[in-house]
Amino acid sequence: MEERINILCEPQHGNRLKWFRGLLSARLVSPLPLSMNIIYGNHKGDDSQENAINLMIPAGHSGDIEAEDVFNRFKNSDWISRANNNFILNVDIVGFALWILNRVEEDEKKNDPAAWDKHGRFRVERTLAYKHGLSQKPVLDILLKQLIETIEKGLNTELLNRAPWGKGYGKAVWLTHDVDKLMGRYWLVLRIMGWIAFSLKELIRGDLKGCHAWLKKTVKWMTTRKDPTYESIEKIVEFEGKTGAKSTFFFMSLRNGISFHEGIRYPIKHPKTHTVIKMLLTKGWEIGLHPAYARAYDSVHLSFQKRGLEGVMDRECQLMRNHYLRAKFPDSWYLAEKVGFLVTSNMGWSSTNGFRAGTCWPYRPFDIENDRPSPVIEVPLIYMDSGKKGSSIMVKEMLSLAHEAADVHGLFTVNFHSSIFDEFDDTARNKIKAYMTLLEPGNYTESFFIDRQDIERAVRIQAK
Repeated sequence: MEERINILCEPQHGNRLKWFRGLLSARLVSPLPLSMNIIYGNHKGDDSQENAINLMIPAGHSGDIEAEDVFNRFKNSDWISRANNNFILNVDIVGFALWILNRVEEDEKKNDPAAWDKHGRFRVERTLAYKHGLSQKPVLDILLKQLIETIEKGLNTELLNRAPWGKGYGKAVWLTHDVDKLMGRYWLVLRIMGWIAFSLKELIRGDLKGCHAWLKKTVKWMTTRKDPTYESIEKIVEFEGKTGAKSTFFFMSLRNGISFHEGIRYPIKHPKTHTVIKMLLTKGWEIGLHPAYARAYDSVHLSFQKRGLEGVMDRECQLMRNHYLRAKFPDSWYLAEKVGFLVTSNMGWSSTNGFRAGTCWPYRPFDIENDRPSPVIEVPLIYMDSGKKGSSIMVKEMLSLAHEAADVHGLFTVNFHSSIFDEFDDTARNKIKAYMTLLEPGNYTESFFIDRQDIERAVRIQAK
């Protein structure tokens, strides 16, 4: 399709315009009924054509001031005007896409300690989207949809691709599970000692309910031989199998299952780790790496973890999502590329849910420093379960975000931790309600579940 979208700009803008053309092309029908010219900045000459769609975009800067103007104009479409087949934009949508998708505002504040939490993660409260009350809106997707629909209306021709994930497909979901905990009985004595300590702490604070909860958990584990944490994955597979969904599990790959920095986790070479990974792969579920908390930006450490997981999988691992979502952009993309990952899913908030990059569409970041698209595909994480919220609140928030994604024909990427069916976890029942709401027929009407291959196909056009 891109052969029908011409780029007219100064040479220094060429690569970023090709990248933007890919973003736009993915949202357009194919083939286009008319050719399109993207005329950017101070390109000299009259390149508008009567028999083509002429998109005229001013060249600005990819900064906070320009982004502020876009947010101010967001709630209406007065940023687009028309003269015959010429559609004139009053904002630099190319610059805004570069700014929000590549998290320029985060990179520019990398030396501001107030912008980062204790785990080294950017605070959502420091974003322009949050300040404008738009952190739970896919701002860029909505703007691109507004643009395409304005052209559609003006020319009375269909342009918006309303089924980008396949003919007849409705609401696309990528269902994922981070495996933070795998075996509840692993180092159980040490866990029990910790739970008793927590119960005493709550007692000293006067929180009898909290004290009772920790003691109750201790008694449950001391009086059973079951391991509901480990069995939870089998229950997920059984439930998803009944609904036709197949998800992706992100496993840690630690040499030691217990350490000061990681706490009590699980070793990659444990027989039970091997068993569950082999079971998932045999049944057609996907596996990705869940890199450790410590040394999150160490390429040698990341490579070691990747090789460890691949040794169990007996195949290459190309997916990753960082533990605690510890990621900095563009550093984490450079690291993923260096180590050999194809798909990452770190573009989400740990403290809330929403659209960190203003999009729910998978995309290739643009390497601004080297003036090239990244080979890495980023899949924004939109929703992650939380044990601190009640089930009704979780369901309401999840469905609200799901409908935002569906409205722009994007991908709703969710993360329900693998221990959601752990009957000894008091927070699990709230998570299960949201999980089942998403999967059970009739709750999220016409939803369907995709995998990594679907994501790669959808993004492939952006790489041209």
